[in-house]
Amino acid sequence: MAVLSGGRTHRRNRTGGSRGRRSYIRAVLLLPAFLSLAFVTIYPLSFTIYASLTDWNLFNFGAPVRFIGFDHWINLWRDDNFLVAFRNTAVFALFSTPLTYLVGLAVAVALDNATVGKRFFRVLFWLPLMLSSVLVTLIVGRMMFDPNVGPVNATLDAFGLPQQLWLADPNLAMVTIILLQVWWGTAYTIVLLVAALESLPPELQEAARLDGASEWRAFWGITFPMLLPVSAAIFLIQVVDAWKVFDIINVLTGGGPGRATQSVSLLVYQQGVAGGNISYASAMAWALTITIALVGGGLYWILLPTIREDD
Repeated sequence: MAVLSGGRTHRRNRTGGSRGRRSYIRAVLLLPAFLSLAFVTIYPLSFTIYASLTDWNLFNFGAPVRFIGFDHWINLWRDDNFLVAFRNTAVFALFSTPLTYLVGLAVAVALDNATVGKRFFRVLFWLPLMLSSVLVTLIVGRMMFDPNVGPVNATLDAFGLPQQLWLADPNLAMVTIILLQVWWGTAYTIVLLVAALESLPPELQEAARLDGASEWRAFWGITFPMLLPVSAAIFLIQVVDAWKVFDIINVLTGGGPGRATQSVSLLVYQQGVAGGNISYASAMAWALTITIALVGGGLYWILLPTIREDD
């Protein structure tokens, strides 16, 4: 019995040692990834928190950096430029997100039901996804909405309607940017929804038709409810992405005319990089980050039951 007991103890010690070595090897293998994450994520985030609590300015060479507490955070909500940029960003997200989803859904359903040229139209509608937003802005945005030679104004003129200064009119500039974002962002929605539509079992649609349901009723009663988990995920991603809008506005209007299209991300760039006020820009960036977290978290909590239906 003593021999058997000693054997079991030896095996347990050997097993424990093997597990310890495996844990050590895992830690060593994960260390480079953790250090990279700390360098590119944790350190910059921590540094911007520190910077937002100081009066640090990039252009004040040699000047001492003073700790000022939450002065920048308080002054944000008294800054008219920040409030206008925050409102513009909220308007952009509020309108571009549902429009992008609805257009993408309509195109995805049409592609799924197409019988002629299905592959050609797929590539055509997915083309914006292959282009960068800056390229889309420079080529498509400026060309389409050019007041002199743009096809949009040419179409209005052909119907006897007055031509518009799409990017120079404060009342139309944000509308123009939203339309461009919808055109570019729809491709992503189409890709996911087409894949979701093709994964649905066709037997349900056939059973609905045998029961006498119209295509419209079959879609809203069967197909669309089954798309809700994917749709919720798409909507959540697009909302977060819309709040971060920067490149399209920066290239197309630069925040103008006036402050009509100014966004928070663009204002952070103008204050921190162009203006050198890195401390105030850091406070702005964290205000935007917290807003995105609250909006995204709230939306996720609302859509969570829908997303879980896919599990």
